[in-house]
Formats: sequence, structure tokens, C-alpha cells
Amino acid sequence: MFKTIFGKLMWSNIAILFVSFLLTGIMLFSMLGWYVIDEKANSLEEIAPSIADMTISLQIENNSIFYRQIYLDNLETLSIVSGTHIIVTNTNGEIFAKTSRISDSAVSVNEEYMRAPLGGVTSVTTGKLGGIFAETVLTVGYPIRYDNEVIGVVFMNVSMPNLDRDRFNMARLFIVISAVVLLLAFVISYIVAQRMSRSLKSINQAAKNIASGNFKSRVHVTSKDEIGQLGATFNYMAEALQQLDDTHTSFIANVSHELRTPMTTISGFIENVLNGTIPKERAGEYLNIALSESKRLARLVTDMLDISKMSLGQFSVDMKPFDLAEMIRLTIIQFESRIEEKNLDVTVDFSSEHVNVIADRDSISRVVTNLMDNAVKFSDPASHLDIKVFTKGGKAYTAVSNEGFGIEPEDLPHVFDRFFKTDKSRNDKKGTGLGLYLVQNLLAIHGQKIVVNSVDISDEEYDGNLNHPAKRTTFIFSLELA
Repeated sequence: MFKTIFGKLMWSNIAILFVSFLLTGIMLFSMLGWYVIDEKANSLEEIAPSIADMTISLQIENNSIFYRQIYLDNLETLSIVSGTHIIVTNTNGEIFAKTSRISDSAVSVNEEYMRAPLGGVTSVTTGKLGGIFAETVLTVGYPIRYDNEVIGVVFMNVSMPNLDRDRFNMARLFIVISAVVLLLAFVISYIVAQRMSRSLKSINQAAKNIASGNFKSRVHVTSKDEIGQLGATFNYMAEALQQLDDTHTSFIANVSHELRTPMTTISGFIENVLNGTIPKERAGEYLNIALSESKRLARLVTDMLDISKMSLGQFSVDMKPFDLAEMIRLTIIQFESRIEEKNLDVTVDFSSEHVNVIADRDSISRVVTNLMDNAVKFSDPASHLDIKVFTKGGKAYTAVSNEGFGIEPEDLPHVFDRFFKTDKSRNDKKGTGLGLYLVQNLLAIHGQKIVVNSVDISDEEYDGNLNHPAKRTTFIFSLELA
């Protein structure tokens, strides 16, 4: 019964309600007894003075047979109306008058019941009034005063079983109400516990599905409470796991493809050189291609190792001041032959002769080299290539722009993804699709960002000789000034 949350929740609520009603009922029953007795005693105390006054006026001041009969009739009427037994005694306890329902054998009241009223104090007692009654009664003793002296006592008696019957009637009413409330509580607890249990079971089943490899499993969230928030968080986790799994699958597929291509090329060329398929006079040419592919393979492996270190937080940087402007000049010199081969018009604009930044020199050199490589690679022949460095707000900003096919708007959000290539039909086969991903991560380690935009340029602004709509693509990254 208590092995499931459904059982624990429902039966715990019912148990708490049952114990609460039980304790409330016991306290109410006890307090109700006191309350009924107290209220009845108060009502008798309010009637007793009238009987005392009537006794004085009809028996003391007008002592005759006629008035005595009237007196007795009035006592009987008051007895019936108030549901009490009335006894009137003198100071010796001898019964002077009584109502008809009292036994004729009752002739006097014991001294113990007389003591308090004769002292001028109203008494409230329970018992059988010294054996006058066969059952327990609640008795109120009220002194009769005449000329400032107590001349007798009025005893008003009400049956305790009658009072208990009233109390039990109220207790039964409480029990009926409690049973109805408990029934409603049971139904409500069952519904609430069932809903909570159903939601938790759904989360549990979804967790099992994910554990078995089904990352598309989701929880149907129907509430905004803690369980609903748990379901939403679970869905968020499942979404992240699915994205991670998709990325992992894509990564493996892309790595396999990128590794297979150069390995196939290298092994094929070497095999053809060795078996004589390729003439000896052309062996050097093909061996150079194989060497280029092996270097590409080495770069790919190096990039993947760096990516792995970055993902594990093990990639370290050596933050030192250096001249960013000088690094960019040296990088441009490295690309001089490729720039001349494409007849590019290079414009360099530095805000000052020296721009000192604080960063890891090797990492930033990879960033600049990668951006320059892409800029030259994807520039149209005889077009513009611009490099600009400016400072603002304690940072140095480097912008590398080129003119060519550019990047389509739908591809812009993905240019920094692993293995992403904007147009595989035009991409240089030497590329791995990891360059910009590494650039972004290297800058992120420095706490910096890189952005890209690609906008159309008019024919008047474009000097390239290719017959296609041209775009100016610009990459801008920031570094802290030293």
C-alpha cells in the first residue's frame, strides 16, 4: 500500500484527516459535555429566582389552601416547560413542595446538599440527591431569602441521561459530517494522488526510454506545479541529450569521412607509384599530392585533439602582451604568393603602428591565419581583401573582409558549427570544416567573441571579374588591450 507514491500520498492524507477528526471528536465530545452542563446549569439558575419569589408570595405571605394549589400548579407547569424536577425545602431540609414526577417517599434533602444554599450561595452538583432520584441528575440549589434571611432552598433537577442524549446526538451529527468529509477527502486525495502518480510514472517511463537510447521520448506537461516544472526540466534535458547525440553521431560521421578521404588518396597514390601504374616521371607530382593530403590529415588530427581538450576544459593558454598589428603583417606576408595568384587588392588599416593586446599568441595566430586563409580562399579574383584593426572601449577589434560568393543568410548562424561548409560544391577539398569552430572556441577561452556578416555589394563597388552577384563577407573579433 505504501510502496508507491500514489499509495503513500493518498493514504497518508486519509490517515492525517482521520486522526485529526478523531482527536477533534474526542475533544469536542468532552468539551460539549461541559458546555451542555454549564448551559443547563445557567438556565436553571435563571429560573430558580422566579420559583423563590413565587414561594414567598404564594406560601409565606399568602399561606392558604387556595394559594397553595396555585403554587403547586405553577411549580408543575414550570417543571414541564423546563424539563426539570423541582423540590422546595425549609432550612431543615424537609421537603415543603415538589413536582409530581418525584417519588412520594422523598421527604427531605440531605444536609450536604443544603449547606451551600443555606450559606446564601447557589450550588451546582451532580448525583442522585441523596437517593431521592434513581438516576444521576444535575442539581442547582438556590437559596430562598425573606427579610434578608435564608428561609428555604429551591432544588431544580434535570436528568443527566437527557443531557448525555443531547450530547450524543450532537456527537452523532459530527460523526456523520466527518464521514462525509472523509469520503470527499478520499475521492479528492485519490484524484490528486492519481494525477501526481501518473505524471511521475510518465517521467519514469521517459527516463527509461532515454536510458535505452530513445532520446525522442518526452513528458507531457499538464501543470505548472513542482511536478510540472520537473517534467519541463526533464524535457529540456532530453532535448539537450538528443542534440548531443545528434552532434555526436554527426561528428563521428564527419570525422570518418574527413579521415577516409586523405587516407584513401595517400594510399592510392603511393600504391600506384609502387606498382608502376603512375609513370616514374610523374611520381614526384603524385607524391607531392600525397604529402599535401598527409599534412591535411595531420592538421585534422591536431584540430580534433584541440577540440577534445577544449570540451574537457584541458586546453591551456599563456596570456602575455604582444603586438597584434605586427602579427597580422607577418601573416599577410605568409599569404603573399596566394594573394598575388588571385591578384587581390589588399588594404590594411591599423588605428596605430602598434596595437598591443594581452592573449595567447599561438592561439590568436591560429585565429588570424584561419580567417586570412578563408578570406583568400573564397575571394573572387581581382577583388578586394581588407584587414582593419581599431580600438574601442579597452578592446582591439580586428575585421577581415573579402569579396566573393559570400554566405547565405540561412547559413550565417551555422558558420561556426563543426564540419559546416557553406557550399560543398565549391569548398576547397583541403578544408576540414573545423577552422571557424576552433576560432570561436579559442576566442571563447579568452572571453572574447567573433561575429560575421555577409552583405550584397553593387557593381560599382565590385572590381572582381566573375559574372555572379557578389557579397562582402566580414569577420570581426575582439581582444583585450594590454
